[in-house]
Amino acid sequence: MMRRPTRLTALTLFAILILTLTACSEKKMNTIQVADLSEREEAILSTFANDQMIFDFRLRDEFKGLSIWVEKYESGQKTEERFIDFTAQVEQEGTIIFGISNVEGKRTVHVAVQSEERTSSVTVPELETNDLEKMARMSGPFTGDSDWDGKERVLGDICYSAGPRMQGLSTDFYDDPASHVDELKQYEVAYLLKAEAKK
Repeated sequence: MMRRPTRLTALTLFAILILTLTACSEKKMNTIQVADLSEREEAILSTFANDQMIFDFRLRDEFKGLSIWVEKYESGQKTEERFIDFTAQVEQEGTIIFGISNVEGKRTVHVAVQSEERTSSVTVPELETNDLEKMARMSGPFTGDSDWDGKERVLGDICYSAGPRMQGLSTDFYDDPASHVDELKQYEVAYLLKAEAKK
């Protein structure tokens, strides 16, 4: 005679099912978030750039590339479509590095993507310094949901202002930059790092 499953057995099977479904959904989900760096790693990076941001990403199998670009704004107006623009072939996991160095008044923008054994990078020196070294500087990565559908997303900003008061971009800007682009008017110069996953 077959014994009926006990309540404990049923609960155990249910828990295993939930954990399995959760693991599957997490495996299939794109994520991107600020990297958790040690103090030593932060110290090393700070020697190469005045401002830097590091992001870890994980993509579903169908995504094979990652487009990274930087948009530059002056007093809220975009100076050109994409200041830096490149697409890197990636595996399912990797890291994005964004930094700006300022040495002897010469500013250079760096962007790199590292995935498995591959590293793609772009370094662009700026001819115009706009006396940014004399301005107040503020930078910040997005702090929103790490889940990502792979569509265009603002990852971080580095902004400069000559004004006496300066505040960071709002979470609303990161959620919908097109509707809150006026927030960039408070800065003399602003750089936005953006990303989009490619199939």
